[in-house]
Amino acid sequence: MRQASRILAVFALLLLVACQATAQEAGHLVATEAPRRVSRGFMEVVLSGGVLGLLNWAGIFFWSMLSLPLGILSIVHCATCRKRQFPLATKVLAVGAVWVFVLGWSGVAQATIFAFSGLATLAPGTPDVGALALSISQAVFSMAGALLVCQIHILFILISLVVVHFKHRKTMTDSQQAPGHVR
Repeated sequence: MRQASRILAVFALLLLVACQATAQEAGHLVATEAPRRVSRGFMEVVLSGGVLGLLNWAGIFFWSMLSLPLGILSIVHCATCRKRQFPLATKVLAVGAVWVFVLGWSGVAQATIFAFSGLATLAPGTPDVGALALSISQAVFSMAGALLVCQIHILFILISLVVVHFKHRKTMTDSQQAPGHVR
């Protein structure tokens, strides 16, 4: 196993040297030192999205703030409800998960539009890699945030379903064992 990993490492090194030599012969620039990294914070990514990006993030933030109280309310209602029905909080959680998912994809679409419009307005042959990376990070951040909030909503919905299932399963078992119960 070690011999195979050594052979693979030597092969990768040879491939890198060959690619650099080919690039130099073709007249392409080859980076000799690492590019300077500019730290982009989360708030800079959010604020760079324009009005639509801010609206997307406001919606994701709104639904994330509602997820905890609605989730707890849904679980409490499912535990105390006598009928086998789902309370309004559970239904709102389900709608919220769908809306957050839509907002996440809207953020991806909006960031992709910014990325391509930024590339289209530049002079040919001079791509602004920083602006492109910022647009891509905006898309990834919005989808990751939306999926996280969706997972929280779905977790509360599943807990509510489990509570309803086991509560009504226990009441059905208790009613069948009650004296005077006819089978």
